[in-house]
Amino acid sequence: MSDAVTDETTDVDPDALDVLGDETRRAILLALVEHRRVSSDDATLSFSALRERVGVADSGRFNYHLGKLVDRFVEKTDGGYRLSYAGQQVVGAALAGTYSAGESKGPTDVGECPVCETTATATYEEGVLEVTCANDHVVYRVGFPPGAAADRSMERLLALSARLTYDDIELAIEGVCPECLGTVTRSLQRTGGDEEVEWFFDARCERCGQQFRASAGVCVLTAPSFVAFAADHDADPREQPPWTFATLDGSQTVVSEDPLRVRMTIDIDDETFSATLDEHGRTVATDRS
Repeated sequence: MSDAVTDETTDVDPDALDVLGDETRRAILLALVEHRRVSSDDATLSFSALRERVGVADSGRFNYHLGKLVDRFVEKTDGGYRLSYAGQQVVGAALAGTYSAGESKGPTDVGECPVCETTATATYEEGVLEVTCANDHVVYRVGFPPGAAADRSMERLLALSARLTYDDIELAIEGVCPECLGTVTRSLQRTGGDEEVEWFFDARCERCGQQFRASAGVCVLTAPSFVAFAADHDADPREQPPWTFATLDGSQTVVSEDPLRVRMTIDIDDETFSATLDEHGRTVATDRS
């Protein structure tokens, strides 16, 4: 991706993150969260009630800091003040532990590596959940908020991260960034030589630079026809990590070069599901045999 500033990045407010550097402003956001937690009917607080909750005696000083948040992270209404959409996102990330180091989990055995069939192990450290094997194959690697990982076992952590990953895949295939909802450039790309070609799904956000890269087989897993196929075999893709379905060996065939069409096959029990992907990773045809 080019380093040049695009139309989508020019509207970024350079002062937005600096606003949150003050302790009083962070306390205002947390006070609004606490009020919303205990009051399901009305998420707004009046100026005086909000100032009292934050504990700032000087009205002028409090008004100054609140003014820095309004129109960015706090919305002013006729009934008082409440979190804006941006405020909800920032506080939600903080409560999930996105900005904290968190704890480590694993290594935990999670079955066979789909590439070489050696034992695969899962580890969680510094906000990254990773599944690898002794032969250095990286089977799965995603970010996961430490706060959300703290009270979950590795099994539940993998299951939840898989569900979130499928959501991200669906958005990316449709050209939407899961992080900032910007426009995503996505494509199928091949690696390897003439005898051993492997296809990957590559998605890059034009706004925030977020990159998503995985075996092209994962694109099949969110297709409604595959979900129905898996259900017929008592399997639910959203309850199982992607690598348990997306086999790599002999499962990718080029049907057409122009336009690009790549067929993926996934076996469950004694039945095979085939899906043809276009150049953007979208499923355009399916078959069961």
